[in-house]
Amino acid sequence: MEHLVCGSVRLRGEEILFRGYPLRLTGNEMRIVRQLAVCRDTYFSGEELAALCLDGGGADAAAVHVCHLNQKSDALCGAPMIECRRFRGYRLPSLLR
Repeated sequence: MEHLVCGSVRLRGEEILFRGYPLRLTGNEMRIVRQLAVCRDTYFSGEELAALCLDGGGADAAAVHVCHLNQKSDALCGAPMIECRRFRGYRLPSLLR
């Protein structure tokens, strides 16, 4: 069983925990979080994340998925999971906040 830890995010198989709380994610959201967790502290552009999604779309579609991920994590724990930086991209910080 795959087990990854990146800051506040823990992946165990198909389960994703953020600050110890389980998140229910769609397939595209799961692929985005898994890619960001594997490549800690690396920024990905919207186009790179969109390439992971099965529904097609471009950078705008990836931004919508990231927005939904951050809304879910914010509602659950009071903090966004994914850092968004203009002109850099999206990343999953490896440091605990």
